[in-house]
Amino acid sequence: MQLHVLTKKLQSIKQQSRLDDLVHDLDMLDFDVLFTTVSGGSISKGVGIVLHNRLLQHIHGLSFHAYSDRICALHFTFHNRRIHAFAVYFPTTWDTDEAVFQVYDIWDLLMQSSAREHAVPIIGGDFNACLGAPMPQDDGERLGSHGSGPRNHRGDMLARWVLQHNLQILNRSCPTPQPFDDWTCCRVADRVRVQIDFLLSSPSIAVQDMW
Repeated sequence: MQLHVLTKKLQSIKQQSRLDDLVHDLDMLDFDVLFTTVSGGSISKGVGIVLHNRLLQHIHGLSFHAYSDRICALHFTFHNRRIHAFAVYFPTTWDTDEAVFQVYDIWDLLMQSSAREHAVPIIGGDFNACLGAPMPQDDGERLGSHGSGPRNHRGDMLARWVLQHNLQILNRSCPTPQPFDDWTCCRVADRVRVQIDFLLSSPSIAVQDMW
């Protein structure tokens, strides 16, 4: 079983020109599952999951679940494996830790549900957390052995949650083609490039390639 999974951050797509750009990108991208997060203020934020037509021909039991404007899911069966795909957009550093804890509380319930159904979870999106370079005490198989920059408080929270639920961070398991090319966001305040978008899944999933 092979899946080509991407995560993509979008600015507000309420404008027709930006929506047209997204449709054009979807035509050009090579993917099976695409997780999207939309940032554009408290009114227009959201999440979504896009499946390529070629994947739709090989799956069944498809159902969509919207839990909030920060979490949605697609459940489907692919090659006799039940998949729970989740898109997420975590609160930013401007939000309180309490807001982040509330999102993690929902995630705890969703992971318990996936475990009960023996489903493989695949999570993608904007975690608004910096894990940075691997640290000596890290579990490299779960948190990944590649990354750059410092780790922040929200990164510590994410690392603990990943270990708690026996997940792995897929896009930190392989080096990027160019050193320090793992960033996914350029912060407005200081123009520092950081990696805050991640793909997570069960340790039963192996990464074949990354770019």
